[in-house]
Amino acid sequence: KKKMQRIENYIHPMIFKKFDKFYKTNKIKNNIIFTMPIFKNNNYFNKFNIIYIDEKKSIRINRLKNRNNFDLELILKIMDYQKSINQYKKKSFILIKNNESKKELKKAVIRIIKKND
Repeated sequence: KKKMQRIENYIHPMIFKKFDKFYKTNKIKNNIIFTMPIFKNNNYFNKFNIIYIDEKKSIRINRLKNRNNFDLELILKIMDYQKSINQYKKKSFILIKNNESKKELKKAVIRIIKKND
């Protein structure tokens, strides 16, 4: 957990700085979708409307197993580190359940974009 916290403390400021620069440089007036993993202490929940994509634990494990360099031990460590996930669900503007295919997820995102444009 300490290693992850050190990594987050190093990487997060860089990611947020790049996002802010992109946002300001492009003078975005409409919606923008910026994909990011779950971060602890994420201030973006206070600044923007966040779409949270959730999925069942079993589905999440199976999807991560199919990625390179993700074994069950690593997956469970990541999921354990992110146990505070419910706070993000509660703070999100929109919650999408991603328990179906990528095609269904894409349809859900497109519906949200059209609805909020």
